[in-house]
This record gives sequence, structure tokens and C-alpha cells, in this order.
Amino acid sequence: MMTRTRWRDVSIHRWNGRVWRCALGAAAVWGVMATSGEVFGPSPAAAADSLDRIVAVLSNRQVSKEPVEEGIVTQTEVDAQAEPLLRKLRASGQEVDPSRVRQQVINRLIMNKLLQMEGNGAGVTISDADIDGAMAVVEKNNNMAPGTLPKALAKEGIKLDDYRRKLAEELLRNRIIQARIAPLVTVSDEEVEDLLKRESTVGEASEVRVGQILLALGSNTAPREAARIQKLAEELHGKLKRGGAMQALAAQYSDDHRGLEGGDLGWLRRGQLLPEVEEMIFSLPKGGVSDVFQSRQGFHIFQVFDRRGAGGDAAQQTMTEFKVRHIVLKVDKREGEDSAERQRLKAEEILREHRTGSPFDELAKRFSQDESARDGGDLGWFGEGVMVTEFEKALLEMTPGQVAGPVRTRFGWHLIWLEEKRTLEPNSVRAKRETIRQRLMEARIQERFEQFLRDLRMRSFVEMR
Repeated sequence: MMTRTRWRDVSIHRWNGRVWRCALGAAAVWGVMATSGEVFGPSPAAAADSLDRIVAVLSNRQVSKEPVEEGIVTQTEVDAQAEPLLRKLRASGQEVDPSRVRQQVINRLIMNKLLQMEGNGAGVTISDADIDGAMAVVEKNNNMAPGTLPKALAKEGIKLDDYRRKLAEELLRNRIIQARIAPLVTVSDEEVEDLLKRESTVGEASEVRVGQILLALGSNTAPREAARIQKLAEELHGKLKRGGAMQALAAQYSDDHRGLEGGDLGWLRRGQLLPEVEEMIFSLPKGGVSDVFQSRQGFHIFQVFDRRGAGGDAAQQTMTEFKVRHIVLKVDKREGEDSAERQRLKAEEILREHRTGSPFDELAKRFSQDESARDGGDLGWFGEGVMVTEFEKALLEMTPGQVAGPVRTRFGWHLIWLEEKRTLEPNSVRAKRETIRQRLMEARIQERFEQFLRDLRMRSFVEMR
């Protein structure tokens, strides 16, 4: 089933000078070095053959009859990510404990490989063609000529292999979110209206760019250990108040996966944080440091890096919405391309039947293999960035009334009927509602994904060497 969510399958921020990001909103990416022909690096056997020192051994061990997948983290992988980061932190003039940074890098590599295993188990893979497509999106979003991104990266001192690795990690992460997390998240009309009223009450909402240090508490953390962690949080809070750099402290201490990126949560608006955290952060001035805040995740310290008026460049953009019906024929992953080819031929047969007079909605009721079939394939109205990349690409090339396909996505083969299309002005009430809905959806997905990562780490086996 193709789920309607507000989480983009490929989401790339604008180039924006020297700032380069391939993460969505507040979410950052984790690193695993790519090698020739392999997106996520060498297999355990290949790495062991290279006589590289093994830093950690891990497996996605679970109580099931499914085979256990194993992996390793090598010293070369750790050095490849830790050394550039240490050079950057030292250049900032801040005191840095290299052992802490290296441990943070190891933790990130472990989580990356566990996510890769999770993706493998769910049938989610990232190919070189997927990465090429993501790079094309970056070029398009930044008004760059096709094929010019590698030169632009080189001019900024960014290695192409590193950038492709980050794109691969984000694609994997977003696809796991779409498969496992997004279908569980909903936002009601009442919640949208409530936040819309709150923002209209306080006037034009602002945005804040926020950094965070998180010292995590487990569900079974002993009181003495919790007290020790709280004491450390208070010490770090004191360092920040005395002028210490959030970027350096987060890279050494934060248990949040964005720690190695300086704890940067990106630009946030109301509705993207817990209400009590939101009020605290939005009341801080630029450079302000929050008190230590305890949640069920652990102890948090926030710092406001910057403030600006609502929306940035996005506020000036119009929004396009589509009213769509579709027919999807799922591919049996166990049969691979044989099933894919049979379903493609079946989709073409259905398309021919439609073109000879059979109503699309009736065909959807007969053939579509998802929940929309009972409604004649009706997906309703939705905006850009809601559907997976291949589906949206086809939509953007269509005119109202047109039927296109078959279009291949990871859900199967689709026939798509674009019934209507409309453009919303950025300051219209409808556009504001859709922006708020997307903001709330992304915040809830992010919260659930954080819990998903904690659960994944807890149920997996990791042995440090």
C-alpha cells in the first residue's frame, strides 16, 4: 500500500552558499564509508581479509526463525570519519577529547549498520541509480545544470564519495521511515486548527535554529546512574553558559544521532517540539541556553543558534495539490523480477481496457491491491512531497484528466489518473493548514523514529573489541 504521509522520500535542502545538507528539516544523517560498487561499504568477510582491526561486532539478533545478519565496524571506518571531524573541532579553538569523539563515531557506525540490516530485512536497498537520482534532485532544487554537482562539491572541499554516502544513508533512512514509521502517524484536522489558532494569536510565527545535547536515560537506568548523568548534564550546561561551543560539546557527549553534526536540529517552528520545550526555546534570545530539561528520553540542553521570520524562502513559494486515483499491482519480492514483469504486463492490459471505455474507478475496484481499491483508487487531494519520488515525478509531467503508467515504485506498478490540479498561494488559509499538517507530521514521525532507533539498538547484539 502506498501510504499518504508528509515525509519526503528524497528531501534535499538548497545549496545555500557553503552550507550543504542532504537531511530533511531537523533530521541529520549518520555515516558509513562507501566503497567502489558498494553503497554501504565492505562485507564483514572482505573487511576481515584486509587485516583491518575490528572495533565492534554486531548482529540484528532477534527471537525469530529468521537468519541472523552480522556486521563489523573497523578501525579504518572509524578513522575515516573521526579524523576530519577532529581537525574541524580543533580548528575552532575548542578543547576536544579525541577518545570521546571516536566513541561517538563508533556509536554512529554501529547504528548505521544496524539500520542497513533492518533495511535488508525489509527488502529496502539503495542502488547507485537511486543515488544518481538523488543528486539530480539536488541539482534541480539548486538551479544547477545537470552533472555540475560534483564540481560544485569539489570547489567546497567536499569529497564526492562522502556526499554520495550521505545521500545513500538518507535514502535508506527515509525508506525505512516510510515503510515502518509513517503509516502509524496521523494528524487530525482539530490539531491543525488548534496550532493555526495559536500561531494567529501570537502573530506571525518565527523560526529558531536550535542545537541540542541529549544525555539519554534507558528504561531500566538505575537511580545512581541517573543521578550521575544528571550531574554531567549540569556540568555541560555550565560550560555552555560560560561560553563553551555547543558544536564541540555535542560531538563529544550527546547521545542524539545529530551530536556529531554539532547537535544541530535545524530550523524549527511551533508544533515541532513538546509544548513545554517549545515555550522554553521560543522564549530564548539568539545564543541563549536553556535550563537542563528532563524528558522520557533523558536530559536535554538546548541553545538557540539563530532566529528569523517564519518560513524563510519556503514562505514565498506556491503550493501545488493534486487529486488522484490510482491502481497498484504489487510485486512479490520472493519471486523478484519474474513477478515484476508479470505485474507490468497486467498493468498494461488494464490500461488498454480503460482506453477502450472501462471506467478507471471500476477497474481500480476490480484490480488495485491496496486499501484505496474500495474507493475506486481514490487518493484524495495531496501536495508535493507526499508521494514517493517515482510517483510524484510522473504526476508533475501530467495534465489534468490524463492517465499515465505503468509507473514502477517499490510498492509495485501503478496506473495514475490525475483528475485535478490546483495551486495554493503561500498566504492562503488552505496553504497554511497544509504547512502546519506537514510540520506536525514530520515532528511525530521524528519522535517515533527516535524510539525506533532506541528499540533497534536494545534488541541487537553489539560486542566492543
